[in-house]
Amino acid sequence: MAPQRPRNVSDQPRYKNPREKNSSETGAATQKAMTSNHNAPSARADGALWLLLIAFCVAAPVSEEFFSRGFLYRGWSETFLGRWGAIILSSVVWTALHLQYDWFFFGEVFSIGLLLGYLRARYQSTWLTVIVHGLNNLAAVIQTLVLVASS
Repeated sequence: MAPQRPRNVSDQPRYKNPREKNSSETGAATQKAMTSNHNAPSARADGALWLLLIAFCVAAPVSEEFFSRGFLYRGWSETFLGRWGAIILSSVVWTALHLQYDWFFFGEVFSIGLLLGYLRARYQSTWLTVIVHGLNNLAAVIQTLVLVASS
């Protein structure tokens, strides 16, 4: 049996952009695939749900909380803003990090930010806010998985 030669890039099939004009692959099936979410990649289908959980429930809370309630709150609370000014302003900045939401959820995110700011001020612990933030995100992920599974 002869060894197979390695394939070159030129041997690979060229995948065309389905939005190209005059593409022979553009048709009803391609248009349907472009507009349908049934063929969209998902963390569950790709076996990467654990990575999504780590990103949402560990990485995001750690980075956002140490920036908002660790760095910003601590610095602003020692200025003329005081404790409550620092809670409000750091919550505004934290809300601005969540631009993917609509106005209703901006209000929700801001409210959660106020709660996290209060917890930070009351217990003097950024780790507490990291844990509460992570649990909040975990609850949202579980809710999303349940809703997707039931539809």
